[in-house]
Amino acid sequence: MKKLMYVLMVAVVMGCGIGMKVVTVRSYGPIAGHEPFALLEEDDPLDTAVAELVARIRTTDKGMTVRCDYPAVLDTLKALARSMGANLVKIDRHMLPSVYGSSCHRVEARLFRVEDATPFEETITWHPERRLRLVDFKGDTAARPFRAATFCGITYHGNYAANKMMVTVEAWFDNQGSYFNHGDDDPGVLAHEQVHFDIAEVYARMLRKRIDETSFIGRDFNSVLHDLHMAVMREMSVEQDRYDASVYADPAMQPSWSDSVAGRLADLDPFRSHTVTVRFR
Repeated sequence: MKKLMYVLMVAVVMGCGIGMKVVTVRSYGPIAGHEPFALLEEDDPLDTAVAELVARIRTTDKGMTVRCDYPAVLDTLKALARSMGANLVKIDRHMLPSVYGSSCHRVEARLFRVEDATPFEETITWHPERRLRLVDFKGDTAARPFRAATFCGITYHGNYAANKMMVTVEAWFDNQGSYFNHGDDDPGVLAHEQVHFDIAEVYARMLRKRIDETSFIGRDFNSVLHDLHMAVMREMSVEQDRYDASVYADPAMQPSWSDSVAGRLADLDPFRSHTVTVRFR
């Protein structure tokens, strides 16, 4: 049940605009944000016999002053895929920015619909309707010291659009890093691990709140945002350890922790949206 963590930060990068050339093969209704969804990179294998091709995509450089780093391109692809009813994005070619070409990251990709994207998932973004399941824990259990471990963290990235700077903050679960040894009371252990993920979302909302309450100076924006993020990550790490220590010492404390974390999520409900608009002095 030990909570482990690594920190991943996506820096704020400004570049050129993202355009798209889309060739639609099939049409489906949109899929909800909490449904299983996967993104496969160039080197990730995919048996296309088990997947229906929905569309082929090529992103382009529109030449406008908005964000087009690689995370922005992927965000755009994922949003488009969901809107078209695709639950898997396969990157076929990633073209890096070049001094002699585009300053944008560009990709060629295919959007697929598979019966169940769960086996392909590598991360899960926290969502109130997407609770952790045993199949979400894909890490190797050999020689592991605990019944289960949840690897999760908080990422952020910035986006400039419509004359506003916005920061997206997300709590995420690492499928490959998280593991689960089956035994007695699997549902109880799973509920314990879910609270670890919920604590990550509590601190993601706290980071959104702090960003909302901060008046930034333009030249210091990246460094101040980085410091806010690192402070929240340290606080979350302490909280996760305190949670485990409390429940290890007295398993009867689990309901109290579950209720407390749920209450804190409710208190921070005004910051449930992943995106925060930045204020500058």
